[in-house]
Amino acid sequence: MIGKTWCTVLVFTMVVAGCQPSEESTNTSPSVVPSAKAEAEVRAAVVNIYAALSAKDANGIEPYIKSDGYSEFAVTGGLLRLDMEYLRSFLTGEMELQAEVEDLKVETYGDAAVVTGYRVHSFKMPDGSIDEGTQRLSMVWARLEGHWKVLHVHLPPSSEG
Repeated sequence: MIGKTWCTVLVFTMVVAGCQPSEESTNTSPSVVPSAKAEAEVRAAVVNIYAALSAKDANGIEPYIKSDGYSEFAVTGGLLRLDMEYLRSFLTGEMELQAEVEDLKVETYGDAAVVTGYRVHSFKMPDGSIDEGTQRLSMVWARLEGHWKVLHVHLPPSSEG
């Protein structure tokens, strides 16, 4: 019985030791370590996008948009694909808008980032009606070719927010 117990302990120890990363295999690359610099870059990108939206400045948004655009679960509940052509036409419309993100949180994971917060907005429609509100917001970003780009935005419908 002692031989069987000893053998079990030995095998368990070997398995546990084999599961530990060696010093050579531990990845300490700066690209996978949370980075205050990357978090600050993404935070600035989010602030810049919303400032450009409020100013109806498509050129201020463009650096953060991939050529094929990004996906968005919109307030209406539908999945949209938004690109610069759509954004330019939206921003040249008669609607007045102000939007910003409050309680902005950024977590980076190498060349990816997750943003959460609350979008506070006021939209004045061409007919004079006003849509104001606060909604939960989440965004997924990636550093592509050295620049942070938005990949996905989620604005839950009012019933969720």
